[in-house]
Amino acid sequence: MQTTELVFSGQKQKIKVKWGEFHPEYIYLVLLEQTVVTKRCLHWIMDICYTAAIPLKFLSYPCIYNIMVCGLNSVKAGSEVYYEVCGTAKFFISDARESMEIDLEVKDTPWVEDVDTQFTTKESFMLNINHSPPSTYTLHQLPKPGLNQLYLIHIHQEFPRKDLLFLLLAPKKDFYTFPVKFVPASDYVVTVFIGKTTQIGMIYETCSVSRPRHFRAYMTQQEVTELLIKGETFARQQNTNFVQISYLYRNKWPQYYNTVLLLCDGIMYKYPKNWTGDKASTLHRNLNGLFFSANIDFKTGAPPECSFYGPVRLNIPAIHFLQPDKNLYFADFYCHYTNHKVMLVVTEKGEDSDKWCNSRLVQLNQFGNPFLFRTLDGQVYVTKGITVELFYTENINVGFLLQYAGAFFYCVTPIGDARHTVLGIPKNPNCNICKLNHRKSKEKQDENNFQTITTQTVDQLSNLVTQMSF
Repeated sequence: MQTTELVFSGQKQKIKVKWGEFHPEYIYLVLLEQTVVTKRCLHWIMDICYTAAIPLKFLSYPCIYNIMVCGLNSVKAGSEVYYEVCGTAKFFISDARESMEIDLEVKDTPWVEDVDTQFTTKESFMLNINHSPPSTYTLHQLPKPGLNQLYLIHIHQEFPRKDLLFLLLAPKKDFYTFPVKFVPASDYVVTVFIGKTTQIGMIYETCSVSRPRHFRAYMTQQEVTELLIKGETFARQQNTNFVQISYLYRNKWPQYYNTVLLLCDGIMYKYPKNWTGDKASTLHRNLNGLFFSANIDFKTGAPPECSFYGPVRLNIPAIHFLQPDKNLYFADFYCHYTNHKVMLVVTEKGEDSDKWCNSRLVQLNQFGNPFLFRTLDGQVYVTKGITVELFYTENINVGFLLQYAGAFFYCVTPIGDARHTVLGIPKNPNCNICKLNHRKSKEKQDENNFQTITTQTVDQLSNLVTQMSF
């Protein structure tokens, strides 16, 4: 059993670390100071020898010191090197003025969350993460470093569980592209520590830290294809028949369409896609458009005569969305416990939205696909096996379509008021029919969060929709 001895000189704190089956190349140590009123990260130390004296100065008054020891192994990615945590252990010293010896056994335990989220510094900053398909991510808005400052970037990957550390010595750019590929549909937390060098080798004193940035890695086209196959299989198992439809429709409340026709010159403006569907979908907040439905009553083959989204229904000829100058994409397959749906996207060929979708979604043949297609003579058919929703990525001139293209309004029976779901409803994370095969996220947490939308967030997005959707 490999043993490492760490000695905090001056205070006679001796720590023996037993690594068991782990044989780390490096040791990483974090020291957190906690008083009655504050908790802050004092030091983080890299590349400790297997027997090392650490001349840290503890406070003279009573204070708790939380200490985490990690074993690290280096990983080479091209010309860069990063570190993977192979084991961790945590302990605390309640009074650094007393001498003690601590025996510590490191196990395959996760990174201690306190290090990232539960301490304070004089300065904090926000992080922004950009995605480039298929699975490359770049960290933006890094503060300008001072002299001899080191950036330590911690990435926590939820599944499969993994913790990675990246070291940047006085980076010259305000962004950093990670040399690793993120696992699609996995949850991540990124935290950046900025430390200034001390007079003692690889000991750094924390001077600022970012707010932890939570995000879920987007699906690649491989995962979108997996959902496409699942959606096609489900639709054919439910019903192999198709029904002809003449219109796609959009339900809203009267004030919405009054604003479009009277204040916006008849233009229905696109706005950011909400969070409906799979949480790892690349569409969320990244693509602007307008929702339309091809939903039909599976018994009658006609659109339902009721709606949660408002009593005024705008009907636009379905063939308007399936034209040679447009592309059709499959984007998502999801459910809200009972009703399974697919999300299709229609773009104008050559537009930025079309190029964006082409690298992230799966293109469908307008004349032959399992959900919504057209015939050579201009007839449009939709499957009876699954609900089809469509997201159109351009503004629509409603006034023109009403006057010249056969669009029209009529009223349906409102059921409730779905304006409180303006954020969108995430998919049921526990459904084995539409869940990605490799995803094993925290199902209980997702379950609790499934229909939980905070009032503050709803108000924020409601204001955004009010500003942008008209």
